[in-house]
Amino acid sequence: MTGRCNLQKKIKWYENDYIKMLNENVRDTSREYRRHPTESNQELLKTVCQVAREEKHLQDKCIYKTRAKIQITKGGRTRRLAHKDPKGRAEELIHKWSDAASSSSLPAEISKEQLLQHNDRRTKVKKSTDSSSLDDEYGEPITAQEVREAMKKGKSTAPGEDGVTYDILNALSKIGPSTSRRRLVHVEATREIEALRRQVHWGSTESSSTQSVPGKSTSTQSVPGKSTSTQSVPGKSTSTQSVPGKSTSTQSVPGKSTSTQSVPGKSTSTQSVPGKSTSTQSVPGKSTSTQSVPGKSTSTQSVPGKSTSTQSVPGKSTSTQSVPGKSTSTQSVPGKSTSTQSVPGKSTSTQSVPGKSTSTQSVPGKSTSTQSVPGKSTSTQSVPGKSTSTQSVPGKSTSTQSVPGKSTSTQSVPGKSSSTQSVPGKSTSTQSVPGKSSSTQSVPGKSTSTQSVPGKSTSTQSVPGKSTSTQSVPGKSTSTQSVPGKSTSTQSVPGKSTSTQSVPGKSTSTQSVPGKSTSTQSVPGKSTSTQSVPGKSTSTQSVPGKSTSTQSVPGKSTSTQSVPGKSTSTQSVPGKSTSTQSVPGKSTSTQSVPGKSTSTQSVPGKSTSTQSVPGKSTSTQSVPGKSTSTQSVPGKSTSTQSVPGKSTSTQSVPGKSTSTQSVPGKSTSTQSVPGKSTSTQSVPGKSTSTQSVPGKSTSTQSVPGKSTSTQSVPGKSTSTQSVPGKSTSTQSVPGKSTSTQSVPGKSTSTQSVPGKFTSTQSVPGKSTSTQSVPGKSTSTQSVPGKSTSTQSVPGKSTSTQSVPGKSTSTQSVPGKSTSTQSVPGKSTSTQSVPGKSTSTQSVPGKSTSTHSVPGKSTSTQSVPGKSTSTHSVPGKSTSTQSVPGKSTSTQSVPGKSISTQSVPGKSTSTQSVPGKSTSTQSVPGKSTSTQRVPGKSTSTQRVPGKSTSTQSVPGKSTSTQSVPGKSLI
Repeated sequence: MTGRCNLQKKIKWYENDYIKMLNENVRDTSREYRRHPTESNQELLKTVCQVAREEKHLQDKCIYKTRAKIQITKGGRTRRLAHKDPKGRAEELIHKWSDAASSSSLPAEISKEQLLQHNDRRTKVKKSTDSSSLDDEYGEPITAQEVREAMKKGKSTAPGEDGVTYDILNALSKIGPSTSRRRLVHVEATREIEALRRQVHWGSTESSSTQSVPGKSTSTQSVPGKSTSTQSVPGKSTSTQSVPGKSTSTQSVPGKSTSTQSVPGKSTSTQSVPGKSTSTQSVPGKSTSTQSVPGKSTSTQSVPGKSTSTQSVPGKSTSTQSVPGKSTSTQSVPGKSTSTQSVPGKSTSTQSVPGKSTSTQSVPGKSTSTQSVPGKSTSTQSVPGKSTSTQSVPGKSTSTQSVPGKSTSTQSVPGKSSSTQSVPGKSTSTQSVPGKSSSTQSVPGKSTSTQSVPGKSTSTQSVPGKSTSTQSVPGKSTSTQSVPGKSTSTQSVPGKSTSTQSVPGKSTSTQSVPGKSTSTQSVPGKSTSTQSVPGKSTSTQSVPGKSTSTQSVPGKSTSTQSVPGKSTSTQSVPGKSTSTQSVPGKSTSTQSVPGKSTSTQSVPGKSTSTQSVPGKSTSTQSVPGKSTSTQSVPGKSTSTQSVPGKSTSTQSVPGKSTSTQSVPGKSTSTQSVPGKSTSTQSVPGKSTSTQSVPGKSTSTQSVPGKSTSTQSVPGKSTSTQSVPGKSTSTQSVPGKSTSTQSVPGKSTSTQSVPGKFTSTQSVPGKSTSTQSVPGKSTSTQSVPGKSTSTQSVPGKSTSTQSVPGKSTSTQSVPGKSTSTQSVPGKSTSTQSVPGKSTSTQSVPGKSTSTHSVPGKSTSTQSVPGKSTSTHSVPGKSTSTQSVPGKSTSTQSVPGKSISTQSVPGKSTSTQSVPGKSTSTQSVPGKSTSTQRVPGKSTSTQRVPGKSTSTQSVPGKSTSTQSVPGKSLI
């Protein structure tokens, strides 16, 4: 049975959790069927295989649609769906193109121009084919070379009446320059000329008739294969045209227009009245009708086996389509779109409103529902024996599946994936986040948990009466096992091994690293620790009332013993001996090294310390209320005495004497050296310092919140004062005075010399500087991203401003103002004097200049390949534009407008005055002039050898054509 399911086939997109679960279900069911081959298990296996096959097929379709949508979103090309009726669509396009390309679809003006050119062509061909007119240029005989040149330009087209194509003539021309070939070419050329002569001979193939009576005008024209008739009476116009296989009729009355066209197999009728338009088209097997009235549009199309109807009113659009076995209906109103489709055994309904889309599909034995709102998508599917639900919101995807005896749930959020599966007697949970994977499995009597993160793996297993835990990280392995009455822990890292064992009443720990071994054992009432490293041995033993520690290293021996009421420590190293003994009420310490002896003794109320080294003797004694210290070295004597409320210190060296005295609330220090005297006094809230040397006196005073410093030397006086949040400094020398003041966030500096005053101010993000001399004032201001400078002298003012990417400069003198602005890629300059204004602007590839004086304005603009100039004076405006190959000039004065345009090979001039308009156009070999006055229009056209004049007044139109020797009206 498993072979029929084709489960061994490996398809790359099948590799996901859901497909794996389906395959696992099939394998489990197949295994159960092999063990117990009953009919119920066989039916169950068939059902599971069928469901797995359908789900894989459904996922295949979903993945295909998803890839197609991704391709569309990326902008890739997608295959267009084939048309439902390609043959009918092709025929419809052919008819549309043939109607649009026919001469009857051209405007009346173009048709009239074609008719005039057709008559001109007939005249030229008539002259060229008339054997009697050998005097003119058209009567010259055709040479073989001209025929060969004409054949070179011919294409491989369909054969004409004689059945000879250009391919045949070109093939004959390659045979060789024989007489038969030249004769054949001459015969074929003669046959072509005769065919042209028969087609354009005067009066032989065309008939025209025009009749005009007051109130009625009739025109009839007939050429081989085409018949045209036009009739016009006041209020009604009728036109009929007939060519082989096609008949067209058009009728127009005030308020109604009707057009009918008929070709073999197709009939088209169009009618238009104010407020209503109707169009009907019928071809074999297809009928189309369209009707449009204000606010409503209806279209109906019917072909064998298919009927389509579309109706549109403001705010609502309805479309219905019916084919045998299928019915489709679509309705759209603002904010809501509904579509319903029904085929035998399947019903589909789709509804869409802003922010919500719902789709329902039902087939026998299967029901599918999909709902989508912004940020949430829900899909539910139900088949007999299986229920599937999928929900997706931004950042979270949830899927639930339930079959008899098994429940599966999958949840996925960015960075985390969870899966839970439950079958009778077994529960499995898997969770995965980036860098961490957890798995838990539980069966009766056993629980297993596994956790893995990069560099760490943890496993825990628990069965009744035993618990085991194992943890492994790179370079470290830990194992713990616990059974009733015994606990064992082992840890191993590279170079270190630790083992701990605990049983009731005894604890043992052993640690071993390269070069070091440690062992600890503890039993009730005794603790022993032994540590051994190369060159060092340490042993510690502790019993109630006594603690002994012994340490021995090469060259040093230390022993410590402690019993109640006495502590003794002895340390001996080569050249040094230290002994410390402590008993209640007395502590004695003695240290002796070569050349130095130290002794310290302390009893209650007195502490004495004596130290003696060669050349220095120090003695310190302290009793309650008095402390005395004396130190003597050769050339220096220091004595310090301290009693409650007073401290005195005296130091004397040759040439210097220092005395310091401190009593509560006052501290005085005096120092005297030859040529310098310093005195410092400090009382609570005030500190004063005075220093005097020959030629300089300095005084400093400090009270809470204020600090003052004064310095005086001959010719210069400096004073500095500082209070919280403000600092002031003043300096004065003969002829110059400087003052600096600083507060948080602001700094001000002022300097004054005879004839010049300078002030600088700086705050965070802004700097201002002002300088003034007689006759000149300069101010500079700078903020982040902007710099401004202003300068003023009598009769002239200059201002400059600069920001990133923009620079502006303004200068003003009496009677003249100049402004310049520059940004990347653009430069603007403006100058203004009384009675004259000039502006120039330049950007890459474009230059603009404007000049204005009273009564006259001139503007010039130049871009690559184009130049424009405009000139305006009172009562006259002139504009000139020039591009390569074209020049245009326009001039306008009150009551008259003249426009001239010139391109290579063509010149056009238009002049308009009140009540009269004249237009002249000239191309090489042709000149056309048109003049219009109220009630009259005159047109004249001249070509070499022909002149045509047309005059039209209300109710009358006259055309005169003149060729040498002939005049036709």
